[in-house]
Amino acid sequence: LIESEADSGVFLGSLNLLKSESVRSSGNDGVFRGMSDDVISVSYADAIPAGTRTAQLPLSFAGTLEMPYPVLSGNILFVLSVTDADLDADPEAVDVAANAVTLVSDTTPPDTVVVTVTQEGPSSGVFTAHIMPRIQGSGSDPLLVTPLGAYGVDVVKGGTLKATYASGGDTFERTSRVFMRGALSLTAGGGSGPSEGLLLITLTDYDLDGTPSVPITARSARGGVSHVTLN
Repeated sequence: LIESEADSGVFLGSLNLLKSESVRSSGNDGVFRGMSDDVISVSYADAIPAGTRTAQLPLSFAGTLEMPYPVLSGNILFVLSVTDADLDADPEAVDVAANAVTLVSDTTPPDTVVVTVTQEGPSSGVFTAHIMPRIQGSGSDPLLVTPLGAYGVDVVKGGTLKATYASGGDTFERTSRVFMRGALSLTAGGGSGPSEGLLLITLTDYDLDGTPSVPITARSARGGVSHVTLN
């Protein structure tokens, strides 16, 4: 331990935590090995007044929550992931964390979905689930099917989807805006003369509803550039 400031009487130090069923250390390597819910006990022999001072703390590992951020695409499947070694109940098995994450959208009324995540592999500490954000209203797809095993959640274009995960005393949140992924298609046709042609450009993007025109730049491999306005 090193004194934080001169004459402060406060000494600080740190240990790296490593999840391991074996508590054996390779010596004074600065690593504390243990499993979730083990109790760390630190003792200090105080000279004046003489005595042993002890502090204890349950061992836990910080978790993280990830999803497409700050924007995700509506009507397109994405992977939500939780990384948390505390969820690794059996180091030799693929674990499942039931009802680990809560999804809430700002539809009317809000859609709430509770998600169970599955470990990617034994002792990986990474748990995932597939999520289908289903656009409601403008941009909805009546033929959209949520794949088997995935979770469907209703969202609105331009709205938000919030994911929440609680790990011990910590709560992790991710909130993303929901938009539509645009699609661009080109169709070539004949022109009025042998050296002329017509290029039809079609842009489909429900996020642009209410936009009177969209500027597009067309480029050729030979360096040609043309600016077009779509209406």
